[in-house]
Amino acid sequence: MYIDVHTHKKGSSADIKIINIQVMSGNTDTINGQQHISLGLHPWSIKNNQESKALENLTNQLAMPNVFALGEVGLDRSINTPFETQKKIFAQQLDLANKFSKPVIIHSVRSYSDLLEIKKNYPQQLWIIHDFNGNLQIANQLIACLCTLSFGAKLFQTNSKAYKVFLSIPDDHFLLETDDQAKYDIQNIYQQAAKLKNIPLDVLQQSLKSNFEKIFGAV
Repeated sequence: MYIDVHTHKKGSSADIKIINIQVMSGNTDTINGQQHISLGLHPWSIKNNQESKALENLTNQLAMPNVFALGEVGLDRSINTPFETQKKIFAQQLDLANKFSKPVIIHSVRSYSDLLEIKKNYPQQLWIIHDFNGNLQIANQLIACLCTLSFGAKLFQTNSKAYKVFLSIPDDHFLLETDDQAKYDIQNIYQQAAKLKNIPLDVLQQSLKSNFEKIFGAV
């Protein structure tokens, strides 16, 4: 079994895939047409005077049974949107995740320390850190507060932090994803992950199925 925990590609070849949809579109037909989706307001999509409508849409749609997670949502210090505004919208969405008992798929750019501080307010909430690319110290701190790290194409980049961290983290604290890149499908990423962990592919598949079920329930 191949599980793609975060993809923007409807054509992902995974057996189970969580397709990301941005709530700003408010497209319930798209939501109804997918088996598993994540739904949220990405920090890149925050627009002046439009957040209230987006959050209203999100509130109305999170209860749908095929919305498996809130996301991707989070913080990004590389964009012009004021960081305090990002934090406010992020917290409002985390509150909704609590209300609807949804795991959260997190986007983070140069903001891992901010995430760790915010996580203190949501100690039991399950977070998936999408496309993790921090150092081992940050990885261990996130894992210690109920975060699962998700890896993708950076497992092929030997000079990336993700590549180096992946070799050291426990097998029960990560998932795999394709995100929006086109070069690798989920099978390629599983094969690379098994190679780096030096374990058979079927052992990795069983481990990741267990990791997924701890967050989302039996599949």
